[in-house]
Amino acid sequence: MKKLIVIVSLIVVVVGLAYVWDKGLLPGVPLTDKQAVFKNTWKFYEDIKYKAYENAASLHNEEDRDKANIPKLIEDLFRVPPEQVHITNVEITNVEVHSNGLNASSLTSITAKLLTINKSQTREGLLYWTKENGKWYMKLSSSLQKFK
Repeated sequence: MKKLIVIVSLIVVVVGLAYVWDKGLLPGVPLTDKQAVFKNTWKFYEDIKYKAYENAASLHNEEDRDKANIPKLIEDLFRVPPEQVHITNVEITNVEVHSNGLNASSLTSITAKLLTINKSQTREGLLYWTKENGKWYMKLSSSLQKFK
C-alpha cells in the first residue's frame, strides 16, 4: 500500500512539474519559443483589459509601435468606444511556431461585455508574431485587423 502511495505521489509531482514547465512558470528555466509567444499573447490581452495601450503597443516592433492605434482597433472590433469594452475572458487555444523558428501565431478568443448595451460578445482571431533579434514581436498589420 505504501508503494502505491509513493508511486501515485511521484506521478502527480511529475505531471505537475510538466504542466508548470509547459506554461513557462518555472523560475530560472528559459522559455521555449512557444511559451514565450503564449506569455506575450497573455500580456498583450492583459494590457488591453486594463487599458494600458502603450504597454500593449510595446509588444510590436519599432515600426509598428509608432503606427499602433490599439483603441481604434478595439473600437472597430466591437463597434463601441474602447472605454465601453470590459474584457471578461481571454482564451489562448493554440500557439504554433513555424519550423523556421522565426514566425508564430496564437489562436485566441476574447469575450467582452459591451457596457453601452449591457451584452457580451465573443471574437476569435489569430495574432501573428515574428522573432527579431531573439525577441518575439506582434505583427500589427496582420493580427488585430483580422478578428471576426
